[in-house]
Amino acid sequence: MARRTGGQPQEIFGDINDHEQEMLKRLAAAGDASKVDILKQIQTYAAENLETWKNQTVRVGIVGDPGAGKSTFINSIRGLKPKAPGAAEVGVTHTTEVATDYPHPARPDNLVFVDFPGVLLEKGSGDQRDFDIQQYLAKFGEKMQQCHVFLVFSSGRIQHNAVQIGMKAREMGKKVLFVRSQFDKDLADKQNDDEEYFEDKTEADLMEELRQDCVKVLKKVGWEGEVDPKDVFIISGRLRNVLEGSWDIPRFRTEIIEVLDTLQKMVVINTCRDFSKATIKERGDVYRSKVWLVAMVASHDQGSFVPFVGSSAFPGR
Repeated sequence: MARRTGGQPQEIFGDINDHEQEMLKRLAAAGDASKVDILKQIQTYAAENLETWKNQTVRVGIVGDPGAGKSTFINSIRGLKPKAPGAAEVGVTHTTEVATDYPHPARPDNLVFVDFPGVLLEKGSGDQRDFDIQQYLAKFGEKMQQCHVFLVFSSGRIQHNAVQIGMKAREMGKKVLFVRSQFDKDLADKQNDDEEYFEDKTEADLMEELRQDCVKVLKKVGWEGEVDPKDVFIISGRLRNVLEGSWDIPRFRTEIIEVLDTLQKMVVINTCRDFSKATIKERGDVYRSKVWLVAMVASHDQGSFVPFVGSSAFPGR
């Protein structure tokens, strides 16, 4: 709202655009006769725009080799068990040439996860044919452009093909995050094969080792530029682990949210409500950024103006 100095409105602050600032300034500067009309205009605007996120579509691109845990994660983040209607098929080992949309069942028009193939082979060329990134872009480039964030999945060694696809997504201006999935299996294997490891180390130590290894492998297989270890996430894509926010899941979700604009953030936090415990804080942060809209809608319903603590749209009040 307006910050007051000497009885005059000096600044409109908060997460509001130029049009919104102008409306509030007009309200603050108007005489009593005009305030009611301007307030009605703002209240109508607020009621319409508070729900505009429902007209947004957020698309999350996912790429990785078969067995990297993509399908398990795609199901879990949508709250689905492997055999549920609409679930991605888990355990597929063959190569597909289809980019498949997996809408979130709660809001299928608002949040979509796109499973991109990790390779693209010409018919009859055989599995040994070199990966052709230009051919890949000719087929999937437009769909990649539609995504807001891109996830590169691996369950061990990251493959060159997925890295090339990730680099092209980055060139398109997409935020690219790296996901080392199936940490539950990594942990079980470490406990079974190297019992002495955990005498002086923890799960967090193992996660950091895998994170640093992922950074090294990315460089070896052709990733150009620096890789921020903070962009590497160690998770399990199993439904229970996703819902419980195990390992890097809370940080992973926060990072996905961070790269989106306000309306897109609202799509995700209102759709993936159980993605992690961090949902509560993130939802509060976003709605606080639009608190003046919430207040104006409330005032419209109550037929009155709802002032903000510590500020007022009316000089001298």
